[in-house]
Amino acid sequence: MIVRNKMPASHVLAFLALSVLVLIPFLLCSPLPLSDYPNHLARMYLIAKLPHSAQLAQYYSLDWSFVPNLAMDLIVPRLIPPLSAESATLLFTAVALLLMASGAIALHRALYGSSSLAPFAAFLLLYNRHLLWGFLNYLFAVGLALWLMAFHVRMRDRSPALRILLFSLLSTILLVAHLHAFASYAILVGGYELSITWRQWREKRPLDWRSLLVAAAQFVLPIVLFFRFSATMGRSGENQFGNPIDKAVGLLDLFNNYNLPLDAFSFVLLVGLAAWALATKRLQLHRLMILPLAILFVLYLAIPHQFFSSYGADRRLLVMIALVAVAAMRIQVRSRRALALVCAAIALLFVARMAVIGVNWMHARAVYAPVMEAIDRLQPGSRVAVLYGCTDYPSLQNPPLEHVANMAVVKKDVYINSLFAEPGQQPLRVVTGFHAKYSVSPSQTFRMKASQMGTANPFKELPLERFDYVLMINPQFFVKERPAAMHLAFEKDNVRLYTVTH
Repeated sequence: MIVRNKMPASHVLAFLALSVLVLIPFLLCSPLPLSDYPNHLARMYLIAKLPHSAQLAQYYSLDWSFVPNLAMDLIVPRLIPPLSAESATLLFTAVALLLMASGAIALHRALYGSSSLAPFAAFLLLYNRHLLWGFLNYLFAVGLALWLMAFHVRMRDRSPALRILLFSLLSTILLVAHLHAFASYAILVGGYELSITWRQWREKRPLDWRSLLVAAAQFVLPIVLFFRFSATMGRSGENQFGNPIDKAVGLLDLFNNYNLPLDAFSFVLLVGLAAWALATKRLQLHRLMILPLAILFVLYLAIPHQFFSSYGADRRLLVMIALVAVAAMRIQVRSRRALALVCAAIALLFVARMAVIGVNWMHARAVYAPVMEAIDRLQPGSRVAVLYGCTDYPSLQNPPLEHVANMAVVKKDVYINSLFAEPGQQPLRVVTGFHAKYSVSPSQTFRMKASQMGTANPFKELPLERFDYVLMINPQFFVKERPAAMHLAFEKDNVRLYTVTH
């Protein structure tokens, strides 16, 4: 049995200090410059306000079903009020980051029975590409999965009946939070238990089959619920493999944010340092976590880029792999001076990366300002068509503008054509049908080569009679001719707002 020591006060203070540094950028820009973030924020607002707003009910409705992607949908709206939708979504995002960092530390303590500084490296991994994409439900669920895995390790010697009952409930909650995090957790548990069984067989001890069955039993309830009730099952055929080169590029996702030379340097330095430390036995991975990590990495290489309609399903696995690897690390100290130098270098790298993030988020605030000014000119309850033009590379602009117009939902209670309302992915729907005052128009996002700038013509297919405004972002991507029904009402920087006469 592992004897667990109390976490030293110095480690508690280190966690608090790092948490403060990680959250400082949250004060620099609103909304946060994460691609899907304004979309999530608008959905949280609608879920909270729809039952009390006849005006919004003209445009939107809720269709609650068993969708394994509901972490923030079930939590954030219950905080509105007393918090605003913006504050509640910001709080959820902050908790997601801290759950991931603390989950890695908790799993390390569960595996080794003591605390060390090694898992604090998780803070270096928080501002990854998946955060910039705005995959908030997934990242929150990754943190939950790490905590749940730590709990599984700690509870392994407890009553089988208690474990089956308790972990059936907890793993079901994790499934509801996010499907991919649940699947990763199941692999972690399976690999961990198989590693114990393999060690028993190697040491010619009696095999503890009961523990394997108890560990597996927790997944019966969530799996039955998923296959029987989940709307996501209807999208199981929406799979698509990406370019094989993306698998190599994806390895950089953990560090890839705003400064490619610094990001590449961070990747090479930290991965190289870890490889050298493993080779020289200055660093070890917990032997019971090697198999689950290997299985997750093989899955990363094998599964499609789009899986169950989820974009970047393969690359999301890298967040879990990296955080579990950090949790499983243990440093063998030979020279305290050398260790202090390495820690100082990593701390300096962390501060440099946070500084880059802070500068870019302050820049994003200035870029978002004209969009927010245009939104201020909208009439409450109106209908807004968004036209957004950008180059096809990189796929994530800096700052991301594709969904920022969805803040109009929060500010002005509008209908907008760029809001996520996908069956099997979210509970939000748009009102459709013959008697509806409008109908669904897909998000008018135009990605093209730089040489094609000025050629996009969305006006032939855009049903202007269904909208009161057209909000155009990056108008240089579109043809100069405008329909006669569109009248310029606001112009600033890369933003144009037109009123529509019927």
